[in-house]
Amino acid sequence: SDIHKGVEINIGINDKDILTLFGYTENDFNKCGRKVYSDEFTPLLRKLNFHAEVLPNRLMPEGVEYWSLKKIASFLRGLFSANGCIIKHHRVSFKTTCKAFSTQLIELLADKFDITATRGVGKAHKVKFDNGVYECRECYDVKIEKISDILKFAEKIGFVHAYKNAELEELIEERSPIVLTVKNAGVREVYDFTEPISHWGIVEGIVVHNCGEIVGIDGSVCCLGHVNFATIVKDGKIDYKELERRIRLGIRFLDNCIDVNKYPHDKFKKVALATRTIGLGFAGFADMLIQLNIRYGSSECIELIDEIGKFFQETSHDESRNIMETRGNYPAFENKTPNRRNASTNTIAPTGSTAMIANVSYGVEPYFALSFIKNCMNGKQLCYTNKYFEELVEKEYSVNKAEIKAYALKHGTIAHIDKKLLPDYVIDLYATAHDIKPKDRVKVQAAWQKYIDLSISSTVNLPESATKEDVAEIYRMAWESGCKGITVYRDGSRTAQVLNIEKVNTNSWTCEMCGKTTELDEGIDASTICVKCSCGHKSCA
Repeated sequence: SDIHKGVEINIGINDKDILTLFGYTENDFNKCGRKVYSDEFTPLLRKLNFHAEVLPNRLMPEGVEYWSLKKIASFLRGLFSANGCIIKHHRVSFKTTCKAFSTQLIELLADKFDITATRGVGKAHKVKFDNGVYECRECYDVKIEKISDILKFAEKIGFVHAYKNAELEELIEERSPIVLTVKNAGVREVYDFTEPISHWGIVEGIVVHNCGEIVGIDGSVCCLGHVNFATIVKDGKIDYKELERRIRLGIRFLDNCIDVNKYPHDKFKKVALATRTIGLGFAGFADMLIQLNIRYGSSECIELIDEIGKFFQETSHDESRNIMETRGNYPAFENKTPNRRNASTNTIAPTGSTAMIANVSYGVEPYFALSFIKNCMNGKQLCYTNKYFEELVEKEYSVNKAEIKAYALKHGTIAHIDKKLLPDYVIDLYATAHDIKPKDRVKVQAAWQKYIDLSISSTVNLPESATKEDVAEIYRMAWESGCKGITVYRDGSRTAQVLNIEKVNTNSWTCEMCGKTTELDEGIDASTICVKCSCGHKSCA
């Protein structure tokens, strides 16, 4: 307006060190109180597509994601300086009354600076002052909480204010891990090996093939179960009452399994009964997201994990405590953890065969593909097509269903399908493992890890072109974000792999004499190892 001259600049008591940025002095500040009005920045703000709407409708400048990194960092520095702060001992915080703006900010931090932020909500309320009652709108708190993300914020963005940067340094110093003492643990002979063909071995008479979901002690066992997430969505919302019933039933079932199990060795029985470690997880996570119209790895997906993950963990622990009331603590309890029946209650397993039998998505994984072939150990091949995608195509895009299904079968994904056949929101929603950025895969696993006692089995699928550096970056990010383990798989890195798109990758040799094809074990190359056909001819002949 003419009165405000385009831009209103609020100068706080602690903001005197930035007065010079606007060409003002202490005298100007004293005369104007806390507000200074200026029109000198209006042309620049318009040129940069800043929105003139008032809160809560104000969004990010249009096209901000296409600015240079330096310009985006400057913009965010100003943004956090104006409306951000340090929450002592905890985090970097930014508050806004616009939900859409908070979503844009979370995505911009993630995409441009690899900073993970989450969102909290403050309900609308009234505050009484001497001069009347002030109504506070619903507020959205964008939170940067992990020390690794706080360090990135300090390095790449920071604040304009000297006192806020000082508080940021204080927070980093307080939150950073330090080495208190280093003690000599002595020398012990240990063994480690890698078996490159089948990836299993025999240790002390037991066949071992490690999984990523269990961080076990010597002699511990896997006692696992899974809640079906694919069937807890009712009318577009999670049925928390039904989810609670399943969690409590699952915890009791697994605790009972500890007692009725037939153990192959007394050592395993002794450890199992002493710790009563169980792992209730789930299958059908990707199916649940589809029903809620949430893209795997999006900021909405991370928010949902925070909501359902906390519920899953708290309900599991509560039921374990309920059982403890009648059956007692686990025997190994030493007042080091809250009283409950089980030393741990949750893990997330791969649920391969289980999910296949239930016809739901695997564990915490996204869809491998919308159509794929599973290569079974007995040589059989099973073809799968995503039922939700199939139903959608039949119901809403039946005119072109043959072409759409053929494309999905050939490519496994619809990421690059002709947009005349399917709209953007469908293409985005049905993103598959190879469409989702590896860092978003890690973010999903890290978000769940906060609410899982043990560990998580999850595989980041990489294209055949992936490099060692790509793998190293995923490992580094997983470690920094608090994951207890991570697995990567580069497509085509094995001659015979379990899941395949369009055709099965198998390791075989075709006899030049009779034309018969012989399936070979993993790692066997007929060009360097002599393979004999049933007709008598050899590959080395």
